[in-house]
Amino acid sequence: MWNQAKLANTAGTVFGNRDFIVVSNREPYVHQHNDGKIVCTSPAGGLISALKPIVSAVGGTWVAQGTGSADRDASSPCGRLAVPPEDPAFTLRRVWIPAALQHDYYEGLSNQALWPLCHNVFERPVYRDSDWNAYRRVNEIFAEAVLEEAAGKAAVVFVQDYHLALLPQMLKSRNPQLSVAHFWHIPWPSAELLETFPWAEQLLRGLLGSDFIGFHLRSYCENFIASAELLPDACADRDGSAVRRRAHTTVVKDAPISIDFDHHNQLAQSCAIEKMMQVWRARLGRVEHVGVGIDRCDYTKAYRSGWPQLGDCWSKTPLCANDLHSFRLLSRAGPRFPAMPSMTVRLRRRPRPLMNASEPRNGSRFCWKGEVFRPWR
Repeated sequence: MWNQAKLANTAGTVFGNRDFIVVSNREPYVHQHNDGKIVCTSPAGGLISALKPIVSAVGGTWVAQGTGSADRDASSPCGRLAVPPEDPAFTLRRVWIPAALQHDYYEGLSNQALWPLCHNVFERPVYRDSDWNAYRRVNEIFAEAVLEEAAGKAAVVFVQDYHLALLPQMLKSRNPQLSVAHFWHIPWPSAELLETFPWAEQLLRGLLGSDFIGFHLRSYCENFIASAELLPDACADRDGSAVRRRAHTTVVKDAPISIDFDHHNQLAQSCAIEKMMQVWRARLGRVEHVGVGIDRCDYTKAYRSGWPQLGDCWSKTPLCANDLHSFRLLSRAGPRFPAMPSMTVRLRRRPRPLMNASEPRNGSRFCWKGEVFRPWR
């Protein structure tokens, strides 16, 4: 099993003297003003949980969007700072995205177009030229920051997710010495579905600037390789899991990402967590089964549709004869641009449970204890 020591040794062998630069939309540490003080916290999202142990072990620079109310105050004039504050392990380089661009890039193209397109859900993608233009401009802003950090030298750049699909080509065209990898954290649609995206060719060209593209599943890789054949100048090698375009080859592999299991396992068994669990047990009373969810208040997380599905699944499971008490902790999707504001208001003004209990089915009940909303801080 991988651990931080193995990661550090492997990185030293693979990277050599090259700098390591990670790029993501979401930042690993956020600074907020709180009661006259600046408080630093780390988001609990999956991408951050998976990547932070790697960058902490290897060192390097993490380029991400600054979103906290005190992020500028905590950073140098160029957006740099060492993190975590108590024991610095790497450099965080923040980029600043204007609010007008942010809305069209994140709420628009990323979450209203690419996300439903790739997940093939019953949420019709929304395509707007203004969103695409903002998406392209934000990728350019990230590219400028990464190129500045690389300083014209060779470096290993690890780009994250669907928010930054155009970045690899932007980087390689301006600094061919860069080794660029991209991990796509969500599904990749079929070639036929991708063709409905008005900027499919630009999206593919951007990603094919990468030397390596990783997906969670082999089927996503196969979809991507088939999609690459939409480009007239691309040659897909399905047996070799690669795409060749002009003089450049992009390797496409399934490489599922994971969290640091050892760290989370130790944390779960710590005295602090056990004390918290005692408080919860006292609050819940005699309950055999408890479901807990922690997520952003964002339609991409299907937070509303998940409740009925969970209740239906529970009621159809013969072994689950006792009550299930399910909770979900929700945080706002972002500090300046909360997704679904009407949803946020409805939760904050509705302290009663959304449903107390379903009708008994198969001798069991699904007890809906309500959703707890935690404002972004």
